[in-house]
Amino acid sequence: MKYSIAIKAACALLATALLASCGGGDGDETTIAGGEAVIESGDVRDNLTAADMPTVPETQSATVGSYTPTGRETMITLSGNSAEIDGDGASFADGELRLAASGTYILTGSLDGKVTVDTTDESKILLVLNGADVRSSDSPAIFVKSLPKKLVIFTAQDSVNILSDGDDYVVPDEEQTEGEIYPNACIYSCEDLTLDGEGTLYVYGNADKGINTKDDLEICDGRVIVESVGVGVRGNDSITAEGGEVYVSAGADGVKSANTDSGKGIVSLVGTDFYISCAGDGISSSSTLDVQAGKLVIQTRDADSSTENAALTDGSGATFEDLCGMGGMPPGGFGGGMGGGFGGGMEEGNSNKSTISAKGLKAVSTLTVSGGNISIESADDGIHSDDEVKINGGEIYISAADDGVHADNRLTVNNGIIEIAKSYEGVEAQVITVNDGVLRVTASDDGTNANGGTQMGGWGYSDSYGPSESEISPTLYINGGYTVLNAEGDGLDSNGCVYMTGGVVIVYGPTNGGNGAIDYGDARTDTFVISGGTLLAVGSSGMAQSATGDGQGVIFGNMRSALAAGNIIGVLDSDGKVLAAYKLPKAISSVVFSSPDVKKGDTYTVVYGGEYDGDDVDGVLTGGSYKNYSTLGTATAS
Repeated sequence: MKYSIAIKAACALLATALLASCGGGDGDETTIAGGEAVIESGDVRDNLTAADMPTVPETQSATVGSYTPTGRETMITLSGNSAEIDGDGASFADGELRLAASGTYILTGSLDGKVTVDTTDESKILLVLNGADVRSSDSPAIFVKSLPKKLVIFTAQDSVNILSDGDDYVVPDEEQTEGEIYPNACIYSCEDLTLDGEGTLYVYGNADKGINTKDDLEICDGRVIVESVGVGVRGNDSITAEGGEVYVSAGADGVKSANTDSGKGIVSLVGTDFYISCAGDGISSSSTLDVQAGKLVIQTRDADSSTENAALTDGSGATFEDLCGMGGMPPGGFGGGMGGGFGGGMEEGNSNKSTISAKGLKAVSTLTVSGGNISIESADDGIHSDDEVKINGGEIYISAADDGVHADNRLTVNNGIIEIAKSYEGVEAQVITVNDGVLRVTASDDGTNANGGTQMGGWGYSDSYGPSESEISPTLYINGGYTVLNAEGDGLDSNGCVYMTGGVVIVYGPTNGGNGAIDYGDARTDTFVISGGTLLAVGSSGMAQSATGDGQGVIFGNMRSALAAGNIIGVLDSDGKVLAAYKLPKAISSVVFSSPDVKKGDTYTVVYGGEYDGDDVDGVLTGGSYKNYSTLGTATAS
């Protein structure tokens, strides 16, 4: 906050009015008239916790399942260093099974070698794995060199299949020749790749990546477990995931696209369940990332020596659960400094975030969440876009070492249930808009931060995906929904203006005097206007700011001494009706309250202490009666 004489004078006058009758007598039993809280269904609320990373069973051996051939397939039985082939299109020599024509191939048995797909046929190849165990010592287990259509890898019903590559065949970038092919994954494809089936596929990437296609990757069904020393799953041009389960334990990013050409790099998740533990970003898109359905459990960590796990190099034994360590969360720090104008950014002073990019969900362009059940524990931002984030639905839990949800430009919440249990700053963007939904934030710094840019620590930042700072003014819009902010820094923070037209906002702000429950830009040029909805903002008094009512009044005052955590505070109208009551999770010395029931010019009484016999959700007291309270003071709504 930037101090001005006018603000200081207003604070002093309101504080005097509020505290004039401090120490009043006991109140009568009163039924609460206002006090709005959102209690979503018990199942939903219970689900909004950190989901445990499931333990993946250790690989025993390949198991034959059920697959009924039509008679037109090529049947291949693998046996150590040989292969028995019944049908056309395949050949075997020197440990290499070559598929040179389109069609369906069924693989059973074990091979100390590799499978190579190399054909100019314009039809797809369906590769059915039915108890196949392919382990190569010096190459990918499956290498798609040429296939104009695409390869579909299908796991037979109830089958278990194992693929493992060598650990020392990847050619360093500086030694590569342009135009040549240099495989770097257990499953490496130069063409489109589809994973499907009704069985289980283990993929061990011992040299670098687990699965990598230079074109499009589609995941339709089946159970895929990937362990890799590098990136887990990479679809260069795009990734579309429609069903099945994918488990990834990676020494780098978990799942990612990479192509930055226009129309490429899109990641679309419409039904697959992902369980990801990685040293890097969980799911990363070089373009847009769209989450529509499915379950996502993501744990990211900083780069460390544990990513080089020897157990990943021999293709035996799953160590997925051993790679789930998380970076530490930041302690409560100094907070937001001297006001909104200095806030935000990659260099804002959070020394506890990861040294690498280790975000849960990350996109270069628009990141949209429309559904699904998402649990993120990240050593960096939980959800991040270099441009825009839109949350239209879903159930989201985030525990982040840096920002809970961050967009370099715009962040919009239209619906959904979002629980940010830990964060440095809760939600951050140049423009933040909350239209609907439930948002609960715990932050060691600011609860919200509508800032003036990110990469340069405040102002003047722009990128190729969105408008420059000169085109976007830092603004916070609250048009609806239910928002609870518990912040050690500034609570409701904007480097510019705040406009509230509806919804419910509850701010449990800082206890230190260097921050405020409300902090908006420069008081000479910026404003916080509330024309609808219910607002409670409590916290320390040293930097306290209020709002300007438009069609409804605002009650604001500072206290001579702090009111201890655990106390109840309430607001009564002139008839003694309790408009709202709250149980404080921390000590406070300032109060801002506004609702449609508060009229400008009317006098209201703030009370504290006493007993309450109804429901307590997020500190909001509803459904009962409030009695034996004491008067804290009175104030005239402005």
